Amino acid sequence: MTKYRFSEVERYAVYTVHGAKCYMCTKPLDLVDCQVDHVLPESLLDDPELFSQVRADLGRGDDFEINSYANWLPACGACNRTKSAYPWPNSGWVLQMLEKATRKAPAARAEAARLVDKRQLGALVNKVMRLNEQGALNADALTMLQPLVDNYATHLAENADPAVMRLSATLQAPLDQRIVDAGAHQLAAQVAVVVQDWSNELLDQWEALAYDLLEVYPRVRRSRLQLIIDRSKGLLAMDWPTSYPLLAASFDRWRWSAGRLVEHVNATFAAIEGRPDLLEQERLHKASWDPQGYHQLLDDYLMNVALTSWLVGDLTRSTNLVIGAVRREVDAAYRFGEGFVLIGVGNIFDGDVVMRLDPTAVPITARPTLDDARQAILEDMKNKGREKPDRDAALTIEVGAGVDHARSTPGRAL
Repeated sequence: MTKYRFSEVERYAVYTVHGAKCYMCTKPLDLVDCQVDHVLPESLLDDPELFSQVRADLGRGDDFEINSYANWLPACGACNRTKSAYPWPNSGWVLQMLEKATRKAPAARAEAARLVDKRQLGALVNKVMRLNEQGALNADALTMLQPLVDNYATHLAENADPAVMRLSATLQAPLDQRIVDAGAHQLAAQVAVVVQDWSNELLDQWEALAYDLLEVYPRVRRSRLQLIIDRSKGLLAMDWPTSYPLLAASFDRWRWSAGRLVEHVNATFAAIEGRPDLLEQERLHKASWDPQGYHQLLDDYLMNVALTSWLVGDLTRSTNLVIGAVRREVDAAYRFGEGFVLIGVGNIFDGDVVMRLDPTAVPITARPTLDDARQAILEDMKNKGREKPDRDAALTIEVGAGVDHARSTPGRAL
């Protein structure tokens, strides 16, 4: 079997659309160190019968190609060497990686189409320069500049073809504007990728995540918690362009809310016996035989449950802040069909209520801590004459940074 030789355009496209990180160990990659890995190995091409069986097992159609963006992902050298040509078994992880590659294949093809071969660039520049010398430059000639400008905007000027720098003063003004336009277009595309990754990884699982955390005994899957941690780290490393101020602020607010949730889960949840993939709010009072100790542990547990509920509500507001920011600064039709995320409270006895919490009720600059929330819950109990925290009420308590009061609102119930 002759191994496929990736072009630099293909390698750059895979590297770019998949976030510049190894798909196996998730560590950041430099372009020079990036290797393109086949999720399903090339060796399957030598065994058509096995390839057909693997395709069927993984739900891939007959048109699935080993050498295509639907099967290519960026990898570091260490992971790629470890995996080698081992035909990984049918597993949820392999299927997830194939779905990821397939989902981003159109974006990778589009990115590759925007990259222009250096020889094509040189030839195009020469054509434009000849037209300029002949005084024949018109709208059609300017249209011919588009691939050149795309390339110039994609790469730093000093790495562009030298012929670019020899364009006449007559061409320079329209060229500069086209470069600005192309750069803005590319920046918008990169921002859209960040938003789409966040949507695909988190919003698709939002309902299940919120439902588990608002159970009678709150719980969360380790895999979902890890998704929040990974996405928070990625957002922390982001250096947002100044042209997206609302998006930057809302994502920063979301990252803060997510961080407090992770902090609380790490402190008050424990693995369920026999189910290491699940974490549940610890019920230490169940192990106490001392009446005084039992009541104190029970109070602690009920407060922790209320805090979990408040954290879900706070993360809900932050998530909807991001959705609103995306609509204002990136795509007005974003989640047009799905809308904002909702939250449900209640139980089988009293019935469920689905609400849309107002994302603007707490300032976007607010950074409420767990201590702020605990104090707000205690004040809400005092105001309403309750002896124990109410987790449903805690869900709707609005807590701002540094506030000394709490306000509980029902949101918009359906």
